[in-house]
Amino acid sequence: MKRLAGLAWLLLLPITIIACGGESERGPINSTVSVGANIDIRGEVTLLQTPAPGITLGALRVEGEAEPDTTYERAIIRLKENTVYLRKEGDGTVPATPADLRLGGHVEVKFVGVVAELDPIQASAGEVTILD
Repeated sequence: MKRLAGLAWLLLLPITIIACGGESERGPINSTVSVGANIDIRGEVTLLQTPAPGITLGALRVEGEAEPDTTYERAIIRLKENTVYLRKEGDGTVPATPADLRLGGHVEVKFVGVVAELDPIQASAGEVTILD
């Protein structure tokens, strides 16, 4: 039982850090990035934290394979008020909402602001494109 409680705590800690964290410049931060043309991560949504009114807009964990046009394989991503949501349709994209995100779905994410170089890395989403 203690082992299960310890495992649950380890799994929830990164989400809690993101949900409670702000845009602080302190902590184990190794780089600063802006939303650009590069995709930071592409992969499957393996954890989806729903919004908590007045506290957080939610978070997601994305896991994917290393690809030539991506930087990370695993990330815990904080959703923000100014995050842009898109859905891929054909060769283009159309507007989407956070409600369109689903567990097991595939996304591409571009980060904005600081990236905490932990494992998995932790960052804020500048743009989330829903692939399926």
